[in-house]
Amino acid sequence: MSIKKDLANVLLTMEDAVARIVLNRPEKKNAMSPDLHDDMNSALDEIEKQDGIKVIVITGAGDDTFCGGMDLEKFFFEPMMENPEKFKKIADIAGRWFNRLIEAPQIIVCSINGYCFGGGVDLVGISDLAVAAEDAVMGLSEVNFGVLPAGGTTWAVKNNFNRKQGLRYCLTGETFTGKEAVELGLVNIAVPKERLAEETDRLVGLLVTKNALTLEAIKKVFTKLPNNWYEAVEFENGKAQELAFFQGEKNWFQHALKKFKDREYKPGLGTYKLDKGE
Repeated sequence: MSIKKDLANVLLTMEDAVARIVLNRPEKKNAMSPDLHDDMNSALDEIEKQDGIKVIVITGAGDDTFCGGMDLEKFFFEPMMENPEKFKKIADIAGRWFNRLIEAPQIIVCSINGYCFGGGVDLVGISDLAVAAEDAVMGLSEVNFGVLPAGGTTWAVKNNFNRKQGLRYCLTGETFTGKEAVELGLVNIAVPKERLAEETDRLVGLLVTKNALTLEAIKKVFTKLPNNWYEAVEFENGKAQELAFFQGEKNWFQHALKKFKDREYKPGLGTYKLDKGE
């Protein structure tokens, strides 16, 4: 299966278990305009129509930019100054696709190929996994023009960075590199730019070998897990039982245990694969 759909501001390709979304406004540093927000929701609509998509990869068009954040003119200046009701509507549309990524059963992987500011950092922060070019320049520039990182951006920083570093970058507007983003906790892996696509594909290749229901369950538990130990254990165990129920006869764990008992499978060394007869 290979499906390609080019929207005005977003390029979408779906092949096998992977959907790839490219933010496509390179002339504007892939800044998120109202039309781009509409197109992102449309792209997610298309993905939801397809069975078997396990991973959604998001990157930016061009050689030097992932996402420059919100389009200040299109998103803020024009609607905010001229039509507050229109601004609220646009903000709701923007929030909708961010929420959909958080709730999506697929694993969201950001591949950060260059500049990433403001709302772009928010997007990386809500993603499940992220790979960056080592020299990608990232930052929270909101403080520089007298506003706080909003729309979920401060949440994304607080839930990825430690407190001191999160406050540092929110308060100062200093930039940091893709390599530094690994140390900060925003990004999983940083590689030289020429290896970004290769490393992203390697990570995606690992994910698509896993059971789709298990990927969804792990993401959901990790996102919604209570802080209290006793509540967390109860929540985890309940989701594990739910996962086993929905897997039915194709319960990987039960089949893998039998193969492990017979020393035909080593869980720590690779993904279990169901035999055709299982």
